[in-house]
Amino acid sequence: MNVYQNNGVLLQVPVSAIDSVTLSTTPPPSMSIYQTGGSVSTIVLANIDSITYTVVGGGNVPSIGDIYQGGIVFYLGGSGVGLIAAEEDQGTYSWGCQGTNIVGADATIIGSGLQNTILIEDGCPEFGTAADICSNLTLGGYSDWYLPSYDELIAMLNGLGMLWTNAGWWSSTQYDSDQARVAGGNGCGSLAAQNRMYKGSGARVRAIRAFNY
Repeated sequence: MNVYQNNGVLLQVPVSAIDSVTLSTTPPPSMSIYQTGGSVSTIVLANIDSITYTVVGGGNVPSIGDIYQGGIVFYLGGSGVGLIAAEEDQGTYSWGCQGTNIVGADATIIGSGLQNTILIEDGCPEFGTAADICSNLTLGGYSDWYLPSYDELIAMLNGLGMLWTNAGWWSSTQYDSDQARVAGGNGCGSLAAQNRMYKGSGARVRAIRAFNY
């Protein structure tokens, strides 16, 4: 939804991220937009020029757990970008290049996994590493898969109920020149205590990709 204001400020909020919109007659009359992420935008009605919204893709927004675009949806962000995981692990592989610092490949936040993967591919010449497997994967007609960042991996484990599995998966987030971040379940529905491993060790690999909705 686009709210055009007469002061030149444009407020853009994905329709899928809106919980509710309320109008208040308390002076000055205003409109409040409540978003799923908890944020609230309040605008005085007199300051609004117009409001428009566009439904993209027929308005078919997937839900967490849906099979969609080559995998399973596990995250829907308020910015209109979601994340999909492959339906199965790609196998067990090493992170690779133990002893080598991959400059810049230490980002953890959601949205950073792709760049981490690119940096690993550029900085680590080893073949068949976790990032290499994901980067070269073609699955469900899509070839833009990558190794998730640490926060993306945790979101995947939570979104797909994988914390009940007593196993660990690689993230694309480097810890130092010898270790990288891992995450997994403790078999009881909680995150395991171990959050890093030596890069030469083997851990499960599950590729993800991003999509717009």
